Amino acid sequence: EAGTRSSDPACWKHRPCLLRLPTECSNGQRRTDSGSSESLPLNDDGVFSFESDLFVGIAWIRVAGTADDPHGTYFRGRRRRMQATIQGQFREELSFSEVLTGQAYQKPLQNLPARTLVGAVMSFVQKLSPSVKSDLTGVRPFTLSTVAATAQAMCVSRVGEEPDIQSEVKESTRLLGGCFDLDTTPSSAERKKIFSCACELQAHTYRTDLVYTLDFYQDRIDMASYSLDLGFMKLDLSRYTNQQPVQIMARTVSGQWLYLFEVWHEKMLEENKTRPRGM
Repeated sequence: EAGTRSSDPACWKHRPCLLRLPTECSNGQRRTDSGSSESLPLNDDGVFSFESDLFVGIAWIRVAGTADDPHGTYFRGRRRRMQATIQGQFREELSFSEVLTGQAYQKPLQNLPARTLVGAVMSFVQKLSPSVKSDLTGVRPFTLSTVAATAQAMCVSRVGEEPDIQSEVKESTRLLGGCFDLDTTPSSAERKKIFSCACELQAHTYRTDLVYTLDFYQDRIDMASYSLDLGFMKLDLSRYTNQQPVQIMARTVSGQWLYLFEVWHEKMLEENKTRPRGM
């Protein structure tokens, strides 16, 4: 365990990546099993548990191309490069419109390309998720969309009936009621379209007596090379992120974290001469 806490990437089990909790995060976020917060499980290491003031649950996160799992069984035959399954309960009721996911940084991005390319990036992101809101040039850049309109799969269960998160998560939203409580419930794509409407988001609430299982995956950020694939070109993220890691997160509109996990890449340490705080 001591090796994984080292700032030397040669000691990272999941090289070139390190998954960890941030050292500074409000809302009482902490890991609740016996493992280290400075090196969270990845891939076949399995599930870890966590809590914050707003959410309590478990997570299973997988990244393609790491040293311990270079040909990852989960990723074989798929374009996906990173996947995260989150399961748990809300500690207070929140409107679907309040709970966001994406990237939200505390420092400006650096070395931004020409404005036309930045515009192309924002247009590209908008096509991937029509409900996304982005500002990449501000003092605190962000790209955020609602969890309900973003998750590739959502399963809403009664306590004790939740699925195993180490199996494929299947869409199951009947307990949301309304148009979801029909003989044929909406598909994942239909749910995303429904929740692209602000009025539908405001009409639904995350309940404290239900268990939410959320599956997220994407094929654009490749953590093995720390690059963003725009389709027509790839951007080396270490040039632009200003020593800020990729985030796996959910937060409220007001900035309260439900969960926040950082994905560091060794290239950040080599090129920026920085270290995750606390390492």
